[in-house]
Amino acid sequence: MTSPTELTADDHQRAYRHFNTTLFEGRLPPCLITLSEGRYRGYFKPNCFRHARDQDRVDEISMNPATYTNLETYLSTLVHEMCHLEQEHFGRPGKPPYHNAEWASLMKRVGLQPHSVEKKFEHRETGRRVSHTIVTGGPFEAACRDFLQTGYHLTYLYDPAPPRRDLEQDPDEDEDARRDEERKRKKRDSKTRFTCRSCGMNAWAKVTAKLACGHCKEPLVRPDPHPNDVVDHP
Repeated sequence: MTSPTELTADDHQRAYRHFNTTLFEGRLPPCLITLSEGRYRGYFKPNCFRHARDQDRVDEISMNPATYTNLETYLSTLVHEMCHLEQEHFGRPGKPPYHNAEWASLMKRVGLQPHSVEKKFEHRETGRRVSHTIVTGGPFEAACRDFLQTGYHLTYLYDPAPPRRDLEQDPDEDEDARRDEERKRKKRDSKTRFTCRSCGMNAWAKVTAKLACGHCKEPLVRPDPHPNDVVDHP
């Protein structure tokens, strides 16, 4: 019986092989594909694994299975990272984690439109934090459609089981939860933001504090409702 590890590795290797052939002319070298839950949909690390005997080094592409929404989007993340790998071997990569103009050009060549996810740079194709959209009618969309028509699918999808709860809950758990909530409330109350309406100066203090602006001599107010405030909803 084939193990879940073997099936999962084969799923990702088949996808890498297909897109290497259809989008990168088969010139990308082998790499180690791993799974890792974290902040990003995926990441690329060059030369980070070394063969124990012959000392050869390989790159890593890591996929985050927790971000899976649909297969096309998931596979587009793989190709996103493959563009990093292509640039590492055949181009001039920017200093990690920067996505430079050359990388953006490689992305657009395979049918992925890069865009910064940093709000002040959202119109840019380059930067430290860059995602992408799939270009309608582009090379990736066509290659992915053909691949999925072969019946390709991921054998295992990340689906963490809900935490187990015993039928009889330990009463100490309720008390611990209450104490944790009380500690969080006190911490939150000690970091309430107050603002001067005239000059915009900010200060942080307990929610019950009475503060005044040293420059304008006006009282500082809380611009946003505090969790302890009573807010009426229509």
